[in-house]
Amino acid sequence: VRMRASAELGIILALSLQSICPGSTSDVTLHREVEDKLHIHVWKSEDSGNINNRYRRSMDEFCSIDKGISVGLVIDTTGSMAGEINEVKIYAKNLLNELTNAPRNRICDLVFVPTNDETPTHENYVQTRNLETLIKAVENIVANGGGDCPEKTLVGVEKAIDLSYKGSFIFVFTDADPKDYYLYETVKKKIEDKKITIYFLLTGVCGSEPAESFFKLSTTSTMGQVARIDKNPSVIRNITQALKDQFQKNTVVFTSKTGPPTTGDGEKYKVHVPPNTPEMTVTGSGSGVQVELKDPDGSSVKNISKLTATENFKILTVLDPAPGKWTVTIKSNSMFKLVASAVSDIDIDFGFSTVPTDDIMSVARSPGEDVESYLLLNVSDPKTVFNISVVDILVDGSTVESLPVEAVNVHNGVFRAERYKYPNKSFRIRINAFTHDGYQLTRESLTTIQSQEPGPPAIECKEKMLASAGVAFNMTCTVESHTEVEVKMYKEGSTHTHTDRHPVTARVSISFLVLRKKDSGYYIIEATNKAGKVTKKIQLMVIENPPKAFINAPLFGVVGVSKTISCRCDSFTDCTLEWTKSDSPADDFSQKPAFPLLSGENVNVEKVKVMLTPTLSKDAGWYICTAQNGGGTSVAKTYLEIRESPEIEIQDSSKSPVSLVTFKQWNTVSITCIAKKGVPAPRLAWFRGNRKIVDNKSTTLRGHDYVTHTITNAQKDIEGTYLCRGDNDIGVDEKNVTLQFVQAPRLTKPSAYPSVFLVGTDAILICYFTGIPVPSVTWTRKIKDSITAVEDREGAHAVQNSGQATLTLHNVILEDTGTYYCEASNGVGRKKIQMYLEIEQKPVFEIATKEVTVPLNGTIELPCNPNGVPTPLVSWRKVNGKLAGQIIGTNYRIINAALEEQGVYICRAENNHGADEFQVRVQISGAAPPKLFKETKSNIVPRKGFPGGNVTLDCPIIQGEPSPTLTWTHRGKTVRNGRPFTISQEYRSLTIGPVTEDLTGNYTCIAENQVGKDNKTFSLALYKAPRIIEQAGIIYVRDGVQVELNCSAEGDPKPEITWSLLNRTIETLIPQPSSVGSSKLVIPKNSVKRRQRFQCRAHNNVSDAVKVFQVVVLRPPKIRVFWEKIITKRRDEVIILNCTATGNPKPTIIWTHDGKTVFTVANNNIYRVKGGGSGKYGCTAENKVGKEFRLTLIQRLEPPEIKNLPAVTPAATGKPIVLKCTVSGYPAPKISWSFNGNEVVGR
Repeated sequence: VRMRASAELGIILALSLQSICPGSTSDVTLHREVEDKLHIHVWKSEDSGNINNRYRRSMDEFCSIDKGISVGLVIDTTGSMAGEINEVKIYAKNLLNELTNAPRNRICDLVFVPTNDETPTHENYVQTRNLETLIKAVENIVANGGGDCPEKTLVGVEKAIDLSYKGSFIFVFTDADPKDYYLYETVKKKIEDKKITIYFLLTGVCGSEPAESFFKLSTTSTMGQVARIDKNPSVIRNITQALKDQFQKNTVVFTSKTGPPTTGDGEKYKVHVPPNTPEMTVTGSGSGVQVELKDPDGSSVKNISKLTATENFKILTVLDPAPGKWTVTIKSNSMFKLVASAVSDIDIDFGFSTVPTDDIMSVARSPGEDVESYLLLNVSDPKTVFNISVVDILVDGSTVESLPVEAVNVHNGVFRAERYKYPNKSFRIRINAFTHDGYQLTRESLTTIQSQEPGPPAIECKEKMLASAGVAFNMTCTVESHTEVEVKMYKEGSTHTHTDRHPVTARVSISFLVLRKKDSGYYIIEATNKAGKVTKKIQLMVIENPPKAFINAPLFGVVGVSKTISCRCDSFTDCTLEWTKSDSPADDFSQKPAFPLLSGENVNVEKVKVMLTPTLSKDAGWYICTAQNGGGTSVAKTYLEIRESPEIEIQDSSKSPVSLVTFKQWNTVSITCIAKKGVPAPRLAWFRGNRKIVDNKSTTLRGHDYVTHTITNAQKDIEGTYLCRGDNDIGVDEKNVTLQFVQAPRLTKPSAYPSVFLVGTDAILICYFTGIPVPSVTWTRKIKDSITAVEDREGAHAVQNSGQATLTLHNVILEDTGTYYCEASNGVGRKKIQMYLEIEQKPVFEIATKEVTVPLNGTIELPCNPNGVPTPLVSWRKVNGKLAGQIIGTNYRIINAALEEQGVYICRAENNHGADEFQVRVQISGAAPPKLFKETKSNIVPRKGFPGGNVTLDCPIIQGEPSPTLTWTHRGKTVRNGRPFTISQEYRSLTIGPVTEDLTGNYTCIAENQVGKDNKTFSLALYKAPRIIEQAGIIYVRDGVQVELNCSAEGDPKPEITWSLLNRTIETLIPQPSSVGSSKLVIPKNSVKRRQRFQCRAHNNVSDAVKVFQVVVLRPPKIRVFWEKIITKRRDEVIILNCTATGNPKPTIIWTHDGKTVFTVANNNIYRVKGGGSGKYGCTAENKVGKEFRLTLIQRLEPPEIKNLPAVTPAATGKPIVLKCTVSGYPAPKISWSFNGNEVVGR
């Protein structure tokens, strides 16, 4: 073989988990320790000799697929293949691509063995798990050498078998018979040992027809076929399609047949199809082969698919075949092979043992030669298979023996055939069973079985095992031996050895409770029996599996709502998690780099989760969770889409937010609704009232995040409220804007209104206004050169209503005179008008009276300065006298004052609004009028006294010359010294006592001398004793009702109310909050048993008032005596009936006899029934609340008495006679008759 490889152009076997071992994901990277595991293959090249090719291997270097298999290619590269080699490369590549990409395939590795007479096969092969590597190796082959036919083909087949897993598939491309036919038995035995299926694909003819030896191998040892492809790519494609199902774990063989050329109508065979078979495949090979199918009804099949129909190879597939017995007819011009297979969940495993066992793992794959063995059968689906009836032993396609089968463990599907010495040549077994619904089920062994001579043990075990740290693990192998075997197991380099002895084939294992990295290494299994010893070295590699990170599916968050993003790490060992974030868009993860995600603001990063509290708009992006352990890392990511409720804003033409837009007639009005927030982008629409405003090119301008509504030549009828609505999947936002028609203000004032007002009155200014919106009116006034707000004046009050603005100035003063302005503004314009206010005043003096003293013969000027507008006219006069002085302007001057000029002078001021007077008392010094001490400015001093007590009224004189005299009056009459009055001139006081009601009223003390007098008045009143307003008495309440007692009292001072409980002579105070004037006492229900007295006391400094309330609880009558319903006594016996009853008020007892009242009494509860009395006697207890009734029946015992019995009764002979016997008595007497002393018996 010419392998075009060199040190520079070596074939690199790259890592490709997805193509070979389905289930792995591209985002898993391996720990460097695993990546550095290297494997070396030696390649033979005529150009460069041996070349070491390094390539990285994944953890799947140790195949972890259950019942994993290999796919092998053996390609003849001798010169006779030169014409077909390029097509073979295409066929091989297509075959590999189809099979490795088939779902649920079990392929663990790929094997490629090119065969050539000139190159040793053991040095020239490829074994890899990388599809690309194998395809490159296939592409590099060339066809040369050889020169004769046949070729060395079986040596390549043998090498491929050696490199392949048990149960694998090998495809052989050649055009010649094997020249190494001496290897036939060796290859055949290896096929049987490893259960290999081989397909011989013939590309042409080199020399003789190369089918016979291949046909023997494929038909006698394997379920494979021989097919001539003849440069027809559809054959390869159809073979591949048919084989896909067989690459699954649950492919089974119903039957297989081989035979010589057929004659006539061909050979017919029965195929038993069980229920629930999804697909059945029938393959036939042979020269000019023809295959025909008939269903259990004998009808031709309609839903049949012919995957290939070459001259010597047929593949037929039936979907959902009907259960039952099918008929397959095959015709062939040469030896033929027929195989019927299917995908089924019902499989039957088997093995051989010289001793009875029920452990399918402890049996041999082949029986011992010349030794009787049991055949153990294990059904994969015991619920479907009812029983196994018989096992047929097939040699060269014929049944040589049928073995009966017994059930060993039906629940677990274990059956056993009887002991039998199996043939010493290759044979197959066919298992015949029945399902629970009565259908026959058959299974055939995939390859032939060869009885084994007793020899050294065989160890069946994976040479390389991969296990994960942190979990339990069993390193399990099967040691096959037909004689007693000793098994030793130990780790290479360890001194500890575990030894077991087993009578025959056994399953052995080394168990690890928890696997650790240090458990990696080579383990040795030594099996020894009497025929020899075998050793197997097993490489165990313990790795930490990379973790698997899982994160939430694509999710979304809502602004303002908390969100948690969780990450889970699946790992058998400790795993750490790290969080990063990328702000890349959702559709382009790589646009922006990721950065570490740290806690802060609204983000809280924990080990397994990120909490956003609350979610913000900036939180959108990719959240990446990286999980790491000793085996590598795993990355999971999710995109958080932030969704946000809409938030809209309405703007006017100046782009300012507005809720009100004003316009004048003929203006152009534009309102714009803008989406400030919202994800997804909100849908925007304008509404007026409940009607949506339809978009219009002339009035609507719509952008990505806004919509503008424009109105030209605006009129008043467009005003109103317009609503913009923005909505998305999260929520809705609505905003209103009001369009308001406006006009500038206009002002007018009344045609006639008063402008002059008196001091102390209310001045009113009025102006009328118009404008839209309604103008706001303010009032100002001009003071000197400045304008001030009228509202600053105390008592100013401005109102506006219905187009009229009114300013009211309460209690105007002269300073309110001036110029006022009424100003209206409404945002559209401003208008102001001027008004004048004039304040006038009637004459008034600031001081009402005044006293002056002038020395005798002295001079004094009495001023008179009245206020008033217009200026008042002033005049003077003297009370009871004439003016002797001079009037100077408005003043009056006294010159050389004499005693007769002492007196009262009056100045009078008068204008058109009225007049006022001012008095001045002039005294001549050398004398002083009396003046009393007064506690208050009030003319009357109030005083109070207790009835029967004393009251003293003090009236001290603080001025008076000569000394004044003091007199007292009561109700206008002079008070004399003497009881009940005591006058003290020394202390200037009056004592009254004892005080009574007729001594109350006004008392006045009068101080008087020659110059003048003064007085002081006292108002004397009495304190009042308390008086309770409520009437005392009895209060009736029903039993179980809460009682409320009210007590209110009047008096001076107001009395304090207290409550007490009276129990005979004992008074107990009831604690209550302090209460003045009135009080309520709440008596809980059931706290008063029968009756109780409660006392209300009203107390003040005068006396006490008391009233007693008696609470009586009303209870209906209750008769406490229970009578017998019937009382039976003798006639002369007196019966006493007792009817004791309780109740409040005390019940009245009413006695009845046969429904008629016989006695009514208030206190007597005893009724005597005299002798002879009988009948119904009743007692009724009755009060105002209710009544109760008792009844008894009195019966009297009476002795029997025969009444009116005649002494003689005449009778006629032969005629009947009736004798009557009338009796009385209680109970009713028994009557008997006798005749002449003998009892008469009725007949």
